Amino acid sequence: MATPPIIVAGLDGLGLAVMRELRAAGAEVVAIGAAAEAAEHGLDVERLGVRLTVGSARSPGALDAAGLPSARALVLTADDDTGNVESALAARRIAPDLPVVIRLFNTGISGYLTETLRGVTALGTSRLAAPTFVELTERALAAARPAQAPPRRARRRRRLLYLPSALFIGLLAFAVPSTIYFASVLKLRWIDALYFVWTTITTVGYGDITVRDAPDHAKIVAMVLMLAGAGFVAAIWALFAGCHHRAADRRPRGPSAGSPAGARDRDRHRRQGVLGDAGPGRARPRGGDRRSGDRQPQRGRAP
Repeated sequence: MATPPIIVAGLDGLGLAVMRELRAAGAEVVAIGAAAEAAEHGLDVERLGVRLTVGSARSPGALDAAGLPSARALVLTADDDTGNVESALAARRIAPDLPVVIRLFNTGISGYLTETLRGVTALGTSRLAAPTFVELTERALAAARPAQAPPRRARRRRRLLYLPSALFIGLLAFAVPSTIYFASVLKLRWIDALYFVWTTITTVGYGDITVRDAPDHAKIVAMVLMLAGAGFVAAIWALFAGCHHRAADRRPRGPSAGSPAGARDRDRHRRQGVLGDAGPGRARPRGGDRRSGDRQPQRGRAP
């Protein structure tokens, strides 16, 4: 028993590619093409082992000659939306349940067909190729884009978040083992041992709990704890000072001498007679320029 064929209507590049893929998959294919297409691509169709029916896919006679009533599916690959729609309707009149794959460029018509006709799949070449073009463009941009360093502000913000975290983790790394150690060596409660460790780290040292009568290794641990505590306190104050200086640097300042605002201020002062023509810092002498010997005449006196 012969295998039902898949009919491909259209002998353009897309139609030949569809036939080639179907034949590679082992499907039986029948082609429909006009006389001009058959004269141009007849040999290509013959090499693929595809039977060719010369005629128009709009014609019920050509569809019937291609074996449409017993076909598995109809593929319309021509680049003519009107012709493809008419061919799909003609095929549906012969075989109402036949699956139809139609090539359409008009998205409105394709949407209407897929909604109104059951078993019709409308595809657009440009619509199918668009995601591939986008993916290839993104790959090209990613390959051409050099590795950029994070912005300076982002690096500064990351550093500001890293330093307090590092200080806190380091403080815990010293405080927890030291609390356990002094609670065991000095026979203290946990809260008293933590109190002693905290006063030692902050270099407060109230003196109510001491290591005077403790073993030598406890005194050595206490000295190391004092030294580490001094470093922690200095690091915390340095962090606060750095934040203060950064906040002060972000405050707006007055116009500089070379800025447009500074030039406008200098011109205004010059017009008011505060500054001389030579620039800021030189006052204009009253009564004329004494270096040249010129004097302004005094009012009320005869020359």
